[in-house]
Amino acid sequence: MTGVVVAAALAYCLFHLLLRPTLSSTIAVDDVEQLVLVQDWRLGYVFGQPPLYSWALLVIEGLVGPNLWALSIAKYTVLFATVVFFHLAARRLTDRPAFATLATLSLTLVYLIGYKVHRGYAHTMSLMLLCAATLYLLARLRQSRALSDYLLFGGEGEPGAPVQEHRPPRPVGQRGGDQRHDEGGEVVLGEKPGSRRHAEEQVVRERPGLPKPRQ
Repeated sequence: MTGVVVAAALAYCLFHLLLRPTLSSTIAVDDVEQLVLVQDWRLGYVFGQPPLYSWALLVIEGLVGPNLWALSIAKYTVLFATVVFFHLAARRLTDRPAFATLATLSLTLVYLIGYKVHRGYAHTMSLMLLCAATLYLLARLRQSRALSDYLLFGGEGEPGAPVQEHRPPRPVGQRGGDQRHDEGGEVVLGEKPGSRRHAEEQVVRERPGLPKPRQ
């Protein structure tokens, strides 16, 4: 079943890879930035966007040139790898191959993957690949508990740092504000005193009729 899913994902990506350049020569804003700015090796190209995807594109441009084909090859290679990792994770999380296949096929129903991904969102796609790979390694570690899988899971996050701008990871269950403790050492939930969100919470407590601040 895994072979069928991988073959279907490959056919899907190849179909769109060949179809996209033939439909229109117009490219999205993200792709324009990549073609204009990614011309040599740098530590950064676009403000707020780490360079890993741009480095991969630079390698492909060295093979086929800086054109729409290079953008399409990079994009659908990332999409194919994302689907494969997601399916491998699904196979480890359920003992029913049919469910794993349905879960993989359901990715096409996600608006970002089924539609928007064909028009841009280069760095977001790289982040999706990182998430799918993380899910797979976590599912693999959950089953094996092997030292090698611990090393893979721990080391996988480091290459992911230059993929997409994101917030540092927080402990599970911790809210957006800084974690604080009372005199007895217990965790105090709520925002840090002096912050804007703490001030909003104080106003809501004093005037219960007001709507709560958005999370």
